[in-house]
Amino acid sequence: MRNDNGHSRGGRPRKPTEERRQFSVTVKFTETELAVLKEAELKSGIPRASLIREFALKGNVRPRVTPEEVELLKQLVHQLRGLGGNLNTIAKNLLIGNSPADPNQTADCIRNLREIINSYKQKLV
Repeated sequence: MRNDNGHSRGGRPRKPTEERRQFSVTVKFTETELAVLKEAELKSGIPRASLIREFALKGNVRPRVTPEEVELLKQLVHQLRGLGGNLNTIAKNLLIGNSPADPNQTADCIRNLREIINSYKQKLV
């Protein structure tokens, strides 16, 4: 964006008119209600205005992913990649007509996959 002298103003570009929020609404809360709102704000990591807007428009608020959940998901992805490699090797051998050296290898791999997924489901819920 340029000012009257033709120089760049710097900073963030302006949003298109249809995306700008033009109207404000005043909402009053009791002390207890405000405490509940602040607690929801802390738990979700979402700014208060966004929290109220999302709840008003959608009827619920989806909290942000916590750093602990991100770490759990990274660990899950790492373990799933390892198991995926094992399953891929088994599938390739089966396609070319080779049976696995250990017939229980495929079942063990699938069982491990289920266990890992279930353990992370419990941690994330």
